Amino acid sequence: MAEAVSVSRDEEVQSLKDLYWTDGYTWALRQADSLRRRDFAAVDWDNVIEEIEDVAKSEQRRWTNHCATLVEHLLKLEYWRSQDPETGQTWFDTVTRNRQHMQRTLDDSPGLKAKREEMLRKAWHHARKATIDALANYETGSRVAPTFRKVLREWERELPETCPYTLAEIEDPHWWPENARHKFQA
Repeated sequence: MAEAVSVSRDEEVQSLKDLYWTDGYTWALRQADSLRRRDFAAVDWDNVIEEIEDVAKSEQRRWTNHCATLVEHLLKLEYWRSQDPETGQTWFDTVTRNRQHMQRTLDDSPGLKAKREEMLRKAWHHARKATIDALANYETGSRVAPTFRKVLREWERELPETCPYTLAEIEDPHWWPENARHKFQA
């Protein structure tokens, strides 16, 4: 007959902490089961707390990423010199889609509403950098073109340092930069 192996509670908790790093899926299921059974001694509290905080950060990142993409495309609509209706329509569609994603994120996590201005500031920095890179690439045809760095610096000077759009404008499904509406009308 096999001898029963005694495992202390401390060893069991350490095993769960190790499982967090080696098999997150199984760790999460065990944590949920422990919580449902109200077996609080079996909960890996440090990592559970971290995971819950990560959920909140993930929701913030989701809204911020959609906002950055939206602002990037508003900037492209406003500053790109071409008037190609097909390109413009794609950018209008991207703005519309990201406005919807931002609203769904707020519907799912209304507590984020109070943090929108802060998240917009983060989104602005990402959007500006992405727009500068994209516009320089469009203009030169390649990021390895000999003139790319020069054109990149020109766009860095041309685009505003601070976000030219208010939060209300960004979230308004009917608002567009004035010159974008005229430039891309078919």
